[in-house]
Amino acid sequence: METKPVLFFDSGAGGLPYLDSARRMLPGERFAYLADSRNFPYGEKQTGPLKSLILKTMAKAVCRLNPKLVVVACNTASVVALAALREEFIPPFIGVVPAVKPAAETLKAGKLGVLATEQTVYGIYLEQLIKNFADHCLVEKIPLANIVNLVEYRFYSTTREEKIEILKREFGGLKKEDFGTIVLGCTHFVLLETEIKAVLGDTIDIVDSREGVANQLIRVLKKHKSGAPSYQGEHQLYITGNETAEERYRVFAVKYGLIYAGCL
Repeated sequence: METKPVLFFDSGAGGLPYLDSARRMLPGERFAYLADSRNFPYGEKQTGPLKSLILKTMAKAVCRLNPKLVVVACNTASVVALAALREEFIPPFIGVVPAVKPAAETLKAGKLGVLATEQTVYGIYLEQLIKNFADHCLVEKIPLANIVNLVEYRFYSTTREEKIEILKREFGGLKKEDFGTIVLGCTHFVLLETEIKAVLGDTIDIVDSREGVANQLIRVLKKHKSGAPSYQGEHQLYITGNETAEERYRVFAVKYGLIYAGCL
């Protein structure tokens, strides 16, 4: 009987480091990845239409891929549609949220910065996270939509030095000496973690939610008794877009040890 995959879903390439982290912790599971490249980017869309797009895309993914569990590896999609996805579909869904709680718990001095898309930065969900877990901290929310586009469209066509220069311009007048910890509140930003560290310096801690998501995945698989500790086959990457997106996703697939499986 074919092993059902654990599906990672994102607007684009941002969830790939999350899949990679989970696969290292669960080497016997089968994984699939879906980049909703047709509807990218999510971060600047209105909530209602975006939720509808995500539900429509997921309906096709559940029908075609029959996943045992879905990780919504996108902060914006988790904020906008996670509750609706859980109501609409049978597989368990795990979302990602900015790692405000662990960042606030370990902040030693200075401000707590949250880098995210506009949808996340100005949304109620992040505000509630800060209120619940970082009320004792001075928090600055920093929207960086252009960085998402850099990762999605030019990640492999720009050098490390070029990425650093772009980040310097995007951070602009940010007074990095004021910050103690920065939360990467968009999964796309994780792909630029080393460049962000190079720009901000070694004195600032960089926090993301990869470990927390992988641990939650393990807990949910155990709860549902649906682990597959012996899968030795291939892992697939799908897109929803067209030939324009195909070439760059073939490169992403190779870099993350996935088989490019085409358009869903």
